[in-house]
Amino acid sequence: MPNRSSYLDIDSENRLVITEVLKGAERYPSAEKGGGRAKASYEGAVIEVGGKKRVRKIALDGVWSLTPEHDLRFRVSGAESAFYGKTIILRGNIERVNGTALTFRVRQCDTVSGLRTSTIELKGRWRADSNNRITFNAARSRGKYNVLRFQGAWRVNRNNELIYKYSRTALRTKVREERTLVFKGFWELGKGRVVYNIEGSDESFFSIKVALRSRSLRASAGAIKYQVGIKYYRKGSYRRLRQTVTIFGTWKLGVDLAVGFEVKYSGGKRRLTTFTVEKLIGEAGSVSVSLKSEKGEPLGFEVTFSRAFKTDAELFLTLARHAAESRVTGGLRVRF
Repeated sequence: MPNRSSYLDIDSENRLVITEVLKGAERYPSAEKGGGRAKASYEGAVIEVGGKKRVRKIALDGVWSLTPEHDLRFRVSGAESAFYGKTIILRGNIERVNGTALTFRVRQCDTVSGLRTSTIELKGRWRADSNNRITFNAARSRGKYNVLRFQGAWRVNRNNELIYKYSRTALRTKVREERTLVFKGFWELGKGRVVYNIEGSDESFFSIKVALRSRSLRASAGAIKYQVGIKYYRKGSYRRLRQTVTIFGTWKLGVDLAVGFEVKYSGGKRRLTTFTVEKLIGEAGSVSVSLKSEKGEPLGFEVTFSRAFKTDAELFLTLARHAAESRVTGGLRVRF
């Protein structure tokens, strides 16, 4: 058995590439030399380096998926490979995520002897499936994708970022440890569905089915609460989880009937979502507005602004005038 060390990598088509450095002057079998099919452990071309080291690279076609422990699973599908039909488990940790990639730190792979710790990066796009679960679609050739499905529940933190927590058994200590993935991005609000756009790519986003917790919001509360259902498969059966997702922000109302919801993210980033006013109702000391999204669809809730405007008679007069002028075309109405 030759002395060798191994590394894992991913090529531009998300194929698994095994690179082996073979040490010593002994001649090693090669698929290029000697004729016939090489043994599985010696598949691929051997390149001589300095007469004492040889490097062999094996590029494998296959299908990527995610195990319940959040390890990577790779099933070799290339019929021409001596590894055909074999399943390779890459054990380690998901190190980070961004708009175009999932980065995984491989710490163990039983298929490759002498493996050193490797970091691999799968290219692709992020999506939410029909059950509101997170998926990563690893890009393949000819516009095809392998779907890596995250079975656990995601959350929204106080920075309004979508996060995913999971636990796994540490390879060395065998103790359960918790890990957190943070998806940087921003929210778009709609009726019955919200979209979380992930930074760094126009093709990565989570479109999530939601239901409002309340159709009457107070601007002073500074939040919108949704109910989200997640359906996932575990241990032979489907399970359902219902949770509340809260997006924190600041409601803004201007004299020109401009209504906005400003959301603050980590690093001091802010994003203002503007809405069209569908209906305006003025009461003593408060103004309530029913809104349409940026795309013009009714959002199904109204926001009440109060207290801050109690002594601002000029603002109320301006709002009343705008409402009266828009009554015919915009369906706005006002009572003072």
